[in-house]
Amino acid sequence: TFPLHIIHGLNGKWKYISKGNKKKAKQELYDLESDAGEQNNVIKQFPEVAADMKKLLEQVRKSAGLRFDGSREK
Repeated sequence: TFPLHIIHGLNGKWKYISKGNKKKAKQELYDLESDAGEQNNVIKQFPEVAADMKKLLEQVRKSAGLRFDGSREK
């Protein structure tokens, strides 16, 4: 198994997914307004959105006391 992290943007337009370990995570970004079925990964077209979503995910994870692998910090 591998860590799976998903976060939705506050406006509901974007969905960011990070799969795998921290060094080799596969990242996906979907525009839910135009692609509700999540068929087209648009991370290459919107790298700035992906970077913002990744930062948001890190903030959420840190505030919850979670490590990248999903375990709790001691």
